[in-house]
Amino acid sequence: MNHRINAAAIDLGYNIVKVAYPTAAGPGTTVFPATAALLTRGPESVRGLQGLTVEVDRRRFFVGQDAQRCLGGTFSKPAQGDYLNSSQYRALMVGALSSVARGGGAKAGDNLQVACLALGLPVATFRTQCEQMARTWTGVFDVPLDDGTVRIHIEQVSVLPQPLGALARHIANVSGLMMEDEQRELIDEINASNILVLDAGSGALNFLAMRGSWYVDWQRSGSAPHGMAQCARSLARSFGDTAVNSWLLNPCVMHRLDWTIARREPFKMAQIGTVSCQEYWPSMRRVIDHGLDGVAHKVQHFRDCDRVLVTGGGARFYAQRLLERFPTISCTVEVVIDPILSNVFGFYAKADATAVHAALEQGARVACNEAKPSNRLCLSRVRTASEAHLFQSELSPRRH
Repeated sequence: MNHRINAAAIDLGYNIVKVAYPTAAGPGTTVFPATAALLTRGPESVRGLQGLTVEVDRRRFFVGQDAQRCLGGTFSKPAQGDYLNSSQYRALMVGALSSVARGGGAKAGDNLQVACLALGLPVATFRTQCEQMARTWTGVFDVPLDDGTVRIHIEQVSVLPQPLGALARHIANVSGLMMEDEQRELIDEINASNILVLDAGSGALNFLAMRGSWYVDWQRSGSAPHGMAQCARSLARSFGDTAVNSWLLNPCVMHRLDWTIARREPFKMAQIGTVSCQEYWPSMRRVIDHGLDGVAHKVQHFRDCDRVLVTGGGARFYAQRLLERFPTISCTVEVVIDPILSNVFGFYAKADATAVHAALEQGARVACNEAKPSNRLCLSRVRTASEAHLFQSELSPRRH
């Protein structure tokens, strides 16, 4: 059976993979650990686990909800700069595409056409790797699903710097209840502003300096190696017992610690008891301060920012520390709604808008009118003044 969807989005982070696809109620999401476990034994070793086996570079990986249960003691991840070209990254992308296929209603043996797939890259690698990424994931892919495969044809790939998704999502959320005149006023206000988007993710602190809603100031943007994973490692090392330190730095435990911190919950383990938010804040604060100092150096200590939006798993921690460390800043500091998923929702809106624009350019109004109800819902949602303006220009580095 053949299926077609206008849009899908993948935010492949260093710790969590977020996937968005169309449903009757709007964009649906799937989230799973960014862990590709190398399999050295047969299929029986993963029987009963939630996930799928993926073959990349003649090696088999297990990805999905239970992937960390397959990890060996020597598991390690490539450095951030090498992550995109690694076998682990490609295995996780295949796993994410499998989630797109399932979300798009495909079953084993079916074909799925995706008009536009939106992907994100860290700010530090965006300008050097965006074109390669678009080429790599445009085309036809046979993706495992259940006991078979789905053939996915991706017509177009749009690559964005990761924090931009959060800005798009924020504008959509703010303007969603506004009348058209109010939306235009909002866009005028945003276009007259210097906006800084801080993405406190797991692997890094990405920051994007925007002039209005479409121009990226690359000289004042970048990435710092002070994300939530570094906060979790700092906390793990704060325990004096060497054996406990070694145990806490295990990838499975680190994932739990990272996720717990992001949700501002107490961390509970038999080996150490319960650690409250107040107890792990001092260890995190040192890492966050280093990251914010690097950002401040780039943006003149936030003096020329009109608005700071904070997203990512560590958004609330970084926003709190930003106000404590720079009490004299006069700009508005806001944590976006649903900071862990804000980027992938923004990517999805970009993909959907791109697909609609391409269809209209080709005179395919009939195809838009005859789309599934789920797609019609998405199409009407992105045609607000705010989102249409935001996604009017591609953020290709060749423009800057």
